[in-house]
Amino acid sequence: MSESAWKKGSSLVAAILLAALSMSGSASAGSKACIPDVPLVDSHGQPFDPASLKGKATLVDFVHTSCPGVCMTLTGKFSAVARKLGPQMGSDVILLSVSNDPEHDDPAQLLKLARKHGADISGWHFVTGKPDDIAKMLDAFGLKNNKEPNGEPAHIAQVFLVGPDGCTVHDYNGIVMKPKQVADQMRRAASGNQAEAHN
Repeated sequence: MSESAWKKGSSLVAAILLAALSMSGSASAGSKACIPDVPLVDSHGQPFDPASLKGKATLVDFVHTSCPGVCMTLTGKFSAVARKLGPQMGSDVILLSVSNDPEHDDPAQLLKLARKHGADISGWHFVTGKPDDIAKMLDAFGLKNNKEPNGEPAHIAQVFLVGPDGCTVHDYNGIVMKPKQVADQMRRAASGNQAEAHN
């Protein structure tokens, strides 16, 4: 096989894997989802009320602390988005990282993850909760949390932009999303211009 053919084949395999990964946790990609009113706990052990997100644009992902690959990539992408948003973080734009492994991810572990990535900052919340409540969060976004063959929780690459009304206006493949574009769309969503947030 020639080098050019090998490169094309490798690129195709990578593209297929990314596409499969982005949808592996999704039951209804593209459908409108709204954040449910369930009790959560943040990385400092404080109660977190999802209703506090109303009126803000929120970027939501699902991660777990034992995940060395996809979750770390998503957290790195969120860090880049946070840098693009700058002082707007916490005022009208929020990042929300929800553990999809609540049986093992306690607040102390989430705080360790946040600090490792310089993410223990205003406007970025790492949260967990009771398994039933996390299941409701996942279900609200049309996501499945099936265990991987090795017993680990699902690796969910899908990321959601939630508007001030608490419902999604956009979703992304978090592995390949562009932080500047996402930050710009968050600003437009926060301003109430949800139509432009799709662009």
